[in-house]
Amino acid sequence: MTFLSAGLLFGLGLAAVPIIIHILNRRRFQVVEWPPMKYLKLTLRKNRKRIRIEQMILLAMRVLAVVLLILAVARPVVSQGWGGGLAALLPGKARTSRVIVIDDSLSMGYTVAGRTAFAVGQQAAKDLIKGAGGVGKQDSLTLMVTSLPRTPLVRDASLQEAGKFAELVSGLTVTETASNWAAVFEGIEAALTAASFSNREVVLITDMRRAGWTTEVTAAANRLAAKWGGVPLRIVDVGDRRTENVAVLKFEMQDAIALPGQPVHLVAVVRNQTGAAMTGVQATLMVDGEGRSVMLPALAVEGAGGTGGGVEVPLTVSFEEVGTHVLSLTVGKDAMPGDDTWYLVVNVRPTVTVMLVDGEPSAQAFESETDFLALAYSIGAKPWNVQRVTEIDARRLKMEPPDVLVLANVAALTNEQVETIEGLVQNGMGLMIFTGELVDGEFYNQKLFKEGKGLLPVRLDRAVETPVAGIVVEKDPQSPLATLGKLLPEALARVRTRKFTAVQMGARSQKPEAGSSGASLNIDGTPPDGRVSDSCGAEGVSVLARWNNSEMPVAVVEKGFGKGRVVLFTTTAGRKWTDWPLDPTYVLGVRSAALAVAQSQNGGEALTAGDVIRVTLADGVAILPEVVGPNQKTAEAMEVDRTEGKGTVLRYGKTQRAGIYTASWKDDKSRPMSRTFAVNPAASESELEPIAESELEGLLGNWKANVQRYDANGVGLGSPPREMWRQMAMILLGLMLAEAMFAVWVGRER
Repeated sequence: MTFLSAGLLFGLGLAAVPIIIHILNRRRFQVVEWPPMKYLKLTLRKNRKRIRIEQMILLAMRVLAVVLLILAVARPVVSQGWGGGLAALLPGKARTSRVIVIDDSLSMGYTVAGRTAFAVGQQAAKDLIKGAGGVGKQDSLTLMVTSLPRTPLVRDASLQEAGKFAELVSGLTVTETASNWAAVFEGIEAALTAASFSNREVVLITDMRRAGWTTEVTAAANRLAAKWGGVPLRIVDVGDRRTENVAVLKFEMQDAIALPGQPVHLVAVVRNQTGAAMTGVQATLMVDGEGRSVMLPALAVEGAGGTGGGVEVPLTVSFEEVGTHVLSLTVGKDAMPGDDTWYLVVNVRPTVTVMLVDGEPSAQAFESETDFLALAYSIGAKPWNVQRVTEIDARRLKMEPPDVLVLANVAALTNEQVETIEGLVQNGMGLMIFTGELVDGEFYNQKLFKEGKGLLPVRLDRAVETPVAGIVVEKDPQSPLATLGKLLPEALARVRTRKFTAVQMGARSQKPEAGSSGASLNIDGTPPDGRVSDSCGAEGVSVLARWNNSEMPVAVVEKGFGKGRVVLFTTTAGRKWTDWPLDPTYVLGVRSAALAVAQSQNGGEALTAGDVIRVTLADGVAILPEVVGPNQKTAEAMEVDRTEGKGTVLRYGKTQRAGIYTASWKDDKSRPMSRTFAVNPAASESELEPIAESELEGLLGNWKANVQRYDANGVGLGSPPREMWRQMAMILLGLMLAEAMFAVWVGRER
């Protein structure tokens, strides 16, 4: 037996009060000799034993009443199995609303001796439901899983159907989602609020892994404790303490766009947590259903040699056909197969669409601002789709956005054009800006820079007419100018620039600090201090290249804006300010930059199991939208959200399983449309470190939990505890009534 308010047990000392009063009352009588008393003594001597027994019974009843009062206030809790079923024998059991939460996250798929932690958790849940149904068929049950914390499988239903609920638990499967206990507690709060009975109980069945237990849990737990301070919380531990695991943490394209016949660069990240280095490990790369073996590099132990984030595995594939291609990478299966496979969707495009906005057109050959750009994007066996315009039709741009939009010496834009371009870049379109004589710097700073919140990476300053010989490019494999960075310095030293636009990089001057940059390139092509790039003091902004003179001014700078990227060249796209367009490196540079910032259409953003699939349709028409997921034989309908002026958004949230999901619908002309999405396991669940009970207690704040261990054989799972204060209160009332009646009978005239 335990007590929820054990501190009140000190009041048991009050049980001595009736005894003290009884003793004091005995001492208040004085002995007075009176002759007739000798006859009374003879009578009392006969009844003394009976009177003493009656007084002792009355005293015991009063002491017991005080003890019961203190115990009831201290709120004793007794398990069903305590004292040979004593709790079950006591009358007055209140009906209870029970909330059982089963952890179905990825880590629950960890297998030991051929049985997963989730299978053990299912057995524990069925035992709890069976036990609760056996002693309280009038009780109610709410059954939840962590992957759907706001959508209970069973909502406050009568336990008279306990057998049906047990079958429901048997049909559950482990998912590849991440556990989010803060969200689970919010779901528990909603379930407790809707509970039918005032007596409530919460049971969590989990593997006690650290993933998902964040500091956000504390606020939710404290709120629950404040609202329902008396609700008991039981945590049933069904997990194993082993952490050996090999997981694929990432598998993605490095190129923004995949074109037919061209190599597509991929990279995978594999992590080894087995406790020993692994060599000769083979993985399987599936491309459109065809498998090929991939030899992985040596996998060092997690944390050794700086490999805590895993080992990168570069891969290259080529596609001849335009369209959607499905890839997956699988390492050898281990104790937790849920994170051994990663999926990827690659949409091979027929071409790249580039819209060139020419701010200074000309009838003379190669005198227009975009002539050299058009040539650079049109050469090759498979030229890109290049559109050249003198001004932007914002409405058409919104309906048919290109992969890359280039503003070349464009003086200014309308507010509608600025708003449209911002929205498109936010959704992934690439934007390249070239300066020139016609550029209105004040307009660009006010409408495009917006104090660092707009599209423009940096604030534009005046035009500087200073001859420059050479350009210094940052050697960063992720840079849009990465291809130029691989060239010899002598090749870049041929670039000549006569004029460029100075920029202000946030609160910092573009001039390097004293002693940090030299006047020209070293022999190896780097500045004297080795510094090329600059973060510009703003998040998401970085310098990609600098002009090679004593000031090292900015030549090319980049900024991330939503899902898109913006690249600013501080000189012209034509020959007005620079001879760069005449150099072969120009073609390489502008093509590399365009490919890097081009809008990616490879299955949309990366999705993790549990995320919501969203498809945005600008035309606002979607007939019969539906989704087919992994291992699904029939399609399920998608939610449709139509907002006037913002198109139509299709949603689907049942992505608890990793794999390939295909959304399909018909447009306004009944033409079939589709999008394919890759949903991958939650990488955080691959962290299998257990959480200590002491740490868990701290995260739960004011809500105290009773942690119980449950193994595969069911050992250690006790029956749900019951509060006994109601029963004690009823016994106390009966005892007080009996004491009052007995006191009258004892005090009668004899």
